[in-house]
Amino acid sequence: MVINNKSLSSPYKGWFNKGTWKIEGIIWKGINVPSENETININSPGEKKILCKIYDLKIIVKDPLNLTSIENVEVSIALINEISKIVAKGKTDRNGVAIFSIPIGEYRIDISYNLPLLNIPLIKSEEIKIMKDETKYILIPSPIPLDMVLIFISSLIVGIIILRKIQKRRKYEHWETIEINF
Repeated sequence: MVINNKSLSSPYKGWFNKGTWKIEGIIWKGINVPSENETININSPGEKKILCKIYDLKIIVKDPLNLTSIENVEVSIALINEISKIVAKGKTDRNGVAIFSIPIGEYRIDISYNLPLLNIPLIKSEEIKIMKDETKYILIPSPIPLDMVLIFISSLIVGIIILRKIQKRRKYEHWETIEINF
């Protein structure tokens, strides 16, 4: 935080002498964050908490087919105007939830998930503008369990075999017997 051209060690609070202080900027994790006040008046020396615009972003990852939560999804949040500036990173919990505190601004949310059994990486990106506490739902398909795939394939094979037998039976039903006399 920069106040009256002096850099303070904490972005949230610091020791202030009596007087009026002008807030010139707040840096949080390398990001310039708007303050809720441009000046602060101190009546007596002491610690003062400076409020700045940092909000909670709650990301909920679910499967769109059955709306079950998906855990262990890697989530990274990057500033849109700075391509490689990742401001937060984490994984979803067993409820498919990841919560991050980030400053006001425009961000890209990158989701990375490795589909188990199939070992196929799934990557999805979405953009969001943070102006207040937000909840963002992101839908990604979860893997189909292997037993369901096997049941589907075996049902398909049995169905094809039954259809072929029916077709052969119908083919022979249309034949007529002809008597040949010698």
